[in-house]
Amino acid sequence: MVFAGVTLHEGTALFLNVKRGNDAVVSLHDSLYRGILAPHRSRGHTFVPHVTVGRVAAGDVAAALEASAGIEAPVTGVVDRVSVYEVLGDGARPVRFEVALTGGR
Repeated sequence: MVFAGVTLHEGTALFLNVKRGNDAVVSLHDSLYRGILAPHRSRGHTFVPHVTVGRVAAGDVAAALEASAGIEAPVTGVVDRVSVYEVLGDGARPVRFEVALTGGR
């Protein structure tokens, strides 16, 4: 996968965006939520493949976006596992478990 460009998501999250490999991640997401995870799919959110760089307070958003604007070099890597996390009422997102991905590249 190739990631590049940091953007703000939902007002406080900084996302490193997927530039290559997006379709495969969306396909995996859709497959998971057509199966056993179907009852847990959130219709109130659109899935956006990304790596969360961090979360910022509302007052720090402009500075965080300015600081990340200089990050231009793409980040490449191999995705070899999926982390499943729960979004709690206070906004915390603890990882509940991880699943290793197998298969060819």
